[in-house]
Amino acid sequence: MSERHPEQHIERGEQLSNHESQEVQNNRVEKELTKAEKEHGSKEHVEKAAKSAEQKAVSGKELSRSEKETPKSHPVLINKHLKDMAFSRAMTRARKKLSRPSRAFSKVVHNEVVDRTSETAGKTVARPVGLLWGSVFAFIGTSGLLWITRRNGYEYNYLLVIILFIVGLVVGNLAELAWRAYKNK
Repeated sequence: MSERHPEQHIERGEQLSNHESQEVQNNRVEKELTKAEKEHGSKEHVEKAAKSAEQKAVSGKELSRSEKETPKSHPVLINKHLKDMAFSRAMTRARKKLSRPSRAFSKVVHNEVVDRTSETAGKTVARPVGLLWGSVFAFIGTSGLLWITRRNGYEYNYLLVIILFIVGLVVGNLAELAWRAYKNK
């Protein structure tokens, strides 16, 4: 056999006997172990570290209550003043992107008095179902009235559209209240 190392035989594709191949594997394992020991320490070193960790460790029973409890964060108090300030800043930023007429309209619409009135009306009178019924009543009623006035030659009364809408709004709101009362029973 030549003077080359057994690893070189494997690289060149030459076949080695079983005994020689086992020697090559053992050499590799030893090299890997010594490399690992150099990087991470020997077995004795690891055992010493484990023993010192066990000695220094504190059990859960030995901890005091103050050490067991996690620190509590302080609640952030958000009051009406902070909410109003955040709202006004948001509105200012949004209005900067609008044109002058839109900016003026936004100031009127988002006025506190108009906003409160709108919210109250939305919760009480101007319910979506009521508006739907009001518009259906107004459409059907005025269509029927227009057909009758054209056929018979009467004068068309525009006030009837508003009256029919209000009647439909009231009927729709009452129907919604009745439905909710029936549904809750």
